[in-house]
This record gives sequence, structure tokens and C-alpha cells, in this order.
Amino acid sequence: MFLCYYILMGKSKASVFKVIMTVIFALLVFASSFYVIFGNFDENSNLKLQYFAYACVGLCFLFSLCFIKINLKKILLTLGLAFVVIADYFLILMPSEQNKLVGVCVFCVFQFVLLLYTLFLNQSIGIRIVNIAIRLTLCLLAYFLIPNYFEVGTLELVSIMYILNFLVSLIFLLIHVKSEWLLFLGCLLFFLCDIVVGLKNGGIALLNLSGPFVDFLNSGDISFYLYIPGLFLIATSSVYAKKKN
Repeated sequence: MFLCYYILMGKSKASVFKVIMTVIFALLVFASSFYVIFGNFDENSNLKLQYFAYACVGLCFLFSLCFIKINLKKILLTLGLAFVVIADYFLILMPSEQNKLVGVCVFCVFQFVLLLYTLFLNQSIGIRIVNIAIRLTLCLLAYFLIPNYFEVGTLELVSIMYILNFLVSLIFLLIHVKSEWLLFLGCLLFFLCDIVVGLKNGGIALLNLSGPFVDFLNSGDISFYLYIPGLFLIATSSVYAKKKN
């Protein structure tokens, strides 16, 4: 991952200060991540695992915020990370059933920010209309068809709409992967994390899955291993984002 940063920094002729801050935030984020993974936490400890996990999310947002400028790409990505911080407050620190729905709805706002970002990337009005039309069509199909075949509640239905929109965002970022490769990689890890979370929170039972794949999903906190690197890559893409010509 640091090789990616080195290549990116060389191409953009990043300032020494920005490079140093990138390394510092990378060390802080991944040191916290390793503590979450390997630290010993118990119910009586004053240090809760959730606090360190949430700190990783907050550090990624703070890293992006430190280098925000009057640049639409930077503003959108930083705003998106702000909504991620808000969503994870409900999902990590206050994980009740009601708060889970609130958190997923806030993540949907993050997807709306990604929609705006992908619209900004495409100068063609036609492609922008297709972008919006695909998302609306998928959401309507999910709303009207999925309840007819599966027993899903509001949380599950909103989550499906969220993941469908995330998939569309990935496709449109892939079109611009030459200039947005760092953001694409970050969002891809984020997307895979959401898939794992969805499967472990009802998806396995809903789809009647079994076998080695399910054992692999339950073998550890795989979603966290994907999530934090993904967020840091998104934050880094914001820090080194260039103005669109």
C-alpha cells in the first residue's frame, strides 16, 4: 500500500509536508487497526474495542479534512467521509436495531455523495442521465420485486438498495480508473466489506449458504480488514485529488 502512495506522490509532485502527514496518518490508522485486531479487550476494560475501531474511521476523515480546499472533488470526498463517521457512530458505538437502520440510511447519503462525484466526472449529459436512471431503476426493482421472493424487513431492503447503488458507483469509477484508481480501490474494499457485513448479518440465512465459504466468513473480522484500508485509500484520494480541467 505504501508503494501506491509513493507512486502517487511522485506523479503529483506532492509537497514534503503532505507526504509526511500521509505517513503519520497511515501509521496512526493502521496502528489503531492492529490494536483492534490483536489487542486484548474484555468487558471490564476501560478501553473498548469499539472506540479504537471508531477512531480509525475518524482518523481517515480527519486526514481528508486537513487538506480540504476549494476543490469540488476534495469537498465531495471529505463530505462523504463525514457521513461515514456519522453512520458508524450509530453502527459501531450505538448498535441497536433502530440505530442500525439509521446508520444504513446515513450510508445511503454517502452513496448520494458518490453519485454526485460520478456525475461530476462525466461531462456527457447522456451518461449522467444513464447513471441516474440505472440507480432509480435498480431501487424500484428492489423495492417491488425482492419482497415477493424473500422475507425482508425495512433494514434489509434499504441495505440492498444501498449496495446496488454502491455497485453502480464502482462501475462508473472503473470507467475513469486511470485518473481515479486510488478512489476505485478504496471503494472496492469498502464494497467488499459491505458484502461481508451483509452476509454475516442475515444474508447467509436468507440465501441459505453453507460450506467452506461460510466458514471463511465466520473465521474472523474480515470486514474490518477490508474497511479501514478502504477508507484510508478514499481519504488519500481526496488529499491528492486534482482539479478537473
